[in-house]
Amino acid sequence: MTRIRHHLTAPDLAPLAHAAGGPHRTLAGVTRLPGGSKKGAYRLTYDDGSTAIAYVWSPDEDYWDHTEVPDHRRPFSPANGLGLFTAAHDRLAAAGVRTPRLLLADAAGRFVGPLRLLDGDFPAPGQMRAIAESNLLRVLEILGT
Repeated sequence: MTRIRHHLTAPDLAPLAHAAGGPHRTLAGVTRLPGGSKKGAYRLTYDDGSTAIAYVWSPDEDYWDHTEVPDHRRPFSPANGLGLFTAAHDRLAAAGVRTPRLLLADAAGRFVGPLRLLDGDFPAPGQMRAIAESNLLRVLEILGT
C-alpha cells in the first residue's frame, strides 16, 4: 500500500518565514520544488518580492528506503538531516565557496516537522549553475579528489 504523504502549505510555513524574514515581511506564497527526495524544498515568496528556500526534513518528505545501515564511505549511504547540511554549508563557506546565506536553522522543532532550515535569497537555476561551475575546482580541491 502506498503511504499518503502530506506536504506543507503556506499556513504551515508562515511562522518559520516570519522568524527568518523578520516582522516587516509577510509570506505571500509557497511553492514546493521538485527534486528533494530526502527533504522537502519549498520556495517562500515574501510580499516585498524577495524569496528564500525552506528545507524540511520529516518522514513525509523522505522518499528513501531506510533499511540499510549508514556508511559514510559510500556516496549513497543514508546521510540526512540538518546537522550534516549545516556542517557542509559551514565548511564550504569557510573555504570561500559562495553559498546561499543561512537565515535560520531550527533543530529544536519550534516550527514545522522535526528539522528544518531556511536558506535565503537563493538565485535562479542559471545563476546557481554558474556558481557551481566557477567553484567546482575549488570544491574538488577541498574534498581532496
